Amino acid sequence: MDTFRVRPRELGELREALAYGLANFGLAVETAGKRHCPVRGGFRSFNPDQPIGGNLRRSIHSIAYLDGRALNGSPSTDENGAAIEAYAGDGISVFVGTNAGYGFWVHEGTSRMESRPFLVEGLLEEKDHAGALIAAGARRRIGG
Repeated sequence: MDTFRVRPRELGELREALAYGLANFGLAVETAGKRHCPVRGGFRSFNPDQPIGGNLRRSIHSIAYLDGRALNGSPSTDENGAAIEAYAGDGISVFVGTNAGYGFWVHEGTSRMESRPFLVEGLLEEKDHAGALIAAGARRRIGG
């Protein structure tokens, strides 16, 4: 009969590797979300190749937590100034979003503006690669 033995130290290393893998997936969703993020139209006269704006795009970020400890990025706050650690709690979590106050309204739309769900589009673009991205991040952490 085969036996299965759990070693707490190795289980902790596995959880940490998985958390870094999830952070890798979060970065991929962040990048895809930035690609889909609308930038205000119009151009500057002194640089006609660059559109005006981009603050919302620049504000998109991802951060991963393992048991309330930030793994990548810097600890952030939500649009109300509350620390994201309060949402993270115990376990493994990743957040992808923006701290620009108007980001929600651009994403969800208003009565006068249709929605432009750039973060959902980014997630949908990367969802088929989630397993490979998480595995690659975990392998990189373990060193395999």
